[in-house]
Amino acid sequence: MYYFPKTGILFTLIFLVATAYLHSISDGVESNVIYLTSFLFFIICYGVPINIIGFVVAKQRKKRKILENNLGLRLVREIKGIKEQNEIEDYNRKNKNYLEFVKHHIINKLIKENKNSSNKLNEISKEIYNLEEEENKKKVLTNEITQKYPFVKKLKEFQNKKK
Repeated sequence: MYYFPKTGILFTLIFLVATAYLHSISDGVESNVIYLTSFLFFIICYGVPINIIGFVVAKQRKKRKILENNLGLRLVREIKGIKEQNEIEDYNRKNKNYLEFVKHHIINKLIKENKNSSNKLNEISKEIYNLEEEENKKKVLTNEITQKYPFVKKLKEFQNKKK
């Protein structure tokens, strides 16, 4: 009843009426057997097929929704369907109407997303410059120390050999 509520209600009413009718005309059969048989018949005739159909319909809806949201997949699917040259020309003619709109939309979106790109680039450049300066200072200090104290160079070489 989840996928198609009206059909589910109709089938339920039909089976309830049929069960009540069977119960009224059966004299020697226990009511548990009648209700259980009716329930199993309902599941076999309605429950299983409607769930299979509902699953297929839900899968198709999901696929349709994906194609609506993802224009790239939709475009690929449409292009795969085109076979002849006149279909390609019709397709191109149809899409020319939307080309300018799409161009402007993409450009505006990229401008909005990349407003702060130049600021970020400047910040990163400053960080790189500061790190290079720090590295240069370390090299100068290391050279001064090794020139002033030659044994430090020997210790450093010895340390590098151990690694």
